[in-house]
Amino acid sequence: MKNSILLLPLLIIFASVTETSAKNFNKTKLYTDTVKIPHIIDGNIAEWANIPFTADKETEIAMAMDNDKEQLYVALKITNQRTQLRLMKFGMNLFIDLKGKHREGTTIEFPIKSSSADFSQANGSQRDANAAPPDPEQIKQQLGVRLIFMKVSGFEGQENEKTLGLSNENGANIAFAWDNAKVMYIEYAVPVNSLGTIANLTGKKISIGLRLNAPDFSAQGQRTGTTTEIVKAPAGSGPRVSTSRAPSLIDPTGPSGNTPRNSIQEIYIWNKYDMKF
Repeated sequence: MKNSILLLPLLIIFASVTETSAKNFNKTKLYTDTVKIPHIIDGNIAEWANIPFTADKETEIAMAMDNDKEQLYVALKITNQRTQLRLMKFGMNLFIDLKGKHREGTTIEFPIKSSSADFSQANGSQRDANAAPPDPEQIKQQLGVRLIFMKVSGFEGQENEKTLGLSNENGANIAFAWDNAKVMYIEYAVPVNSLGTIANLTGKKISIGLRLNAPDFSAQGQRTGTTTEIVKAPAGSGPRVSTSRAPSLIDPTGPSGNTPRNSIQEIYIWNKYDMKF
């Protein structure tokens, strides 16, 4: 009887440890994310709360990156509504450079650039500081079809540019949404195997860039860019960040010498990210 009494607590402890181990095992099987964050591509960035965003002051676009063994994730938070209007009228490209430079080979274009965008209207809105911010609902209604497709190019095994829907079982996925404060969110999920093997990607410091496009007739106009470096740090410490802005390539005035060009130039934003598995 004494042995039975002593054995009972041991059995309870053993069962508790076994149950805990089973829960941890199942959790690992379900979520392979590096920092144990299950990402859902739905335009809601609530799960990104513990991942640092780095903001570009000019465009007010904040970017964060994460990855697991299956996907590379990118999240954007765009608070400036004129920036929202610009990227949806003239398009935006996301670039992934595995060599950590500023090459534009692997590309996701979303929104897709319109060749017939009304530049004068958008430019006027950006130059008038007192103009009312654009309404996201009106933007969605006006641009409709260009917000349900993306163009991809430069991925592993892909020879030509492809136009895809935003949801793809074996390819890149995008979701976007606005909150009640009219802040826009865009989430990307890019399959790791479309970039390379885990063995080749482990520890790589890659570059992820954005290009806010300009109207076609300003393709040779001024370009500016921001380079921000984010290096994953141990838990409990903040990221190391460095930022630099590329110099202007042309005089910032128009042909007459007195028309600002800053609202029609292409704008680049580059971030660096360490791939960890």
